[in-house]
Amino acid sequence: MEQLRTMFVALSKIQSIKTNPLLSENLRRKVIETMLYMINTFPFCSISHQQAILILNSLKEAFDYEDLSTLKNFVKKEL
Repeated sequence: MEQLRTMFVALSKIQSIKTNPLLSENLRRKVIETMLYMINTFPFCSISHQQAILILNSLKEAFDYEDLSTLKNFVKKEL
C-alpha cells in the first residue's frame, strides 16, 4: 500500500495524473475498487484505511463520472 501511494505521488509530480499514460482507465478503476474493498473488509485496521484514503486522494484528479458514482454509492451504503 505504501509503495502504491508513493508511486501515485511520484507520477503526479512528473505530469498530471489525469493525462499520464501509465494510469489506464482499467488500472484506475481496479485501484479504486481495491481501496474500497479494503476499507469495507477490514473495519478495524486504521492504518490500511489511512493508506487507502491517501491513495484515493492522490487519484482524485483522474476520477471520471463512473468513479465518482462508485464512491458515492459506497458512502451511501456504508454510512
